Amino acid sequence: MLLKNTLAVGIVAAVISFSANANSGKDINAGEASTDSPTSAVEKLAMASQLIDYGVENQDPLVLLVAARMQAAIPTKEDKQSKQVTGNGLSESATKKSSDPQLSPLELARELATEQQLQPVLALIDAQEEVRARGLVGGPAIHSDRVKARRNDIYTLNFKGGEQAAVFVSGDGDTDLDLYVYDENGNQICKDTDGSDTMLCRWTPRWTGEFEIKIKNLGTVYNDYTMIFE
Repeated sequence: MLLKNTLAVGIVAAVISFSANANSGKDINAGEASTDSPTSAVEKLAMASQLIDYGVENQDPLVLLVAARMQAAIPTKEDKQSKQVTGNGLSESATKKSSDPQLSPLELARELATEQQLQPVLALIDAQEEVRARGLVGGPAIHSDRVKARRNDIYTLNFKGGEQAAVFVSGDGDTDLDLYVYDENGNQICKDTDGSDTMLCRWTPRWTGEFEIKIKNLGTVYNDYTMIFE
């Protein structure tokens, strides 16, 4: 579970480590991020994911409701991405696992509020469920996939120069995932290797170009993850 630098609500933003390959001899496509940059939609979704972790750990339906409202307030668009798979994976027999269907934060909130007989919270959940999502005009793109045990999923994505870029990955909780970002010249731009399967990378490209996004599964079973980027 990703909990770094405790916020007032008991969560923190993910630690983002920025590093560059100074020995590559090629320009690095990343500049300094503005200190007054507004929180991006991807970062807000990352914070919502952390709230979900906190709400589940503490059996708090109200926190889960807040997370659900945060997610609903940020429209995302489904995005189909082709990927390259690398690494020495394990055999299929070694990667099978049993997992229960994952409930949405709102469903989890209702389940907990019902168990705890919190009628006011249940009323708030009812009101939230009545909210209808509007048609998507833009917003961050979302892609769901599965990375097998001891494998790497690699995506090539384009990001605009001079604009903040962000990639957020949230797994199913069964293995440790690591996230790496490289520019078109092979320079490492960002990584998040904190020991969880919830990761966030943010950077500002100096020019419009391609970036390699690598999701590495360190576990012995597969991990179903969601990648959100903008």
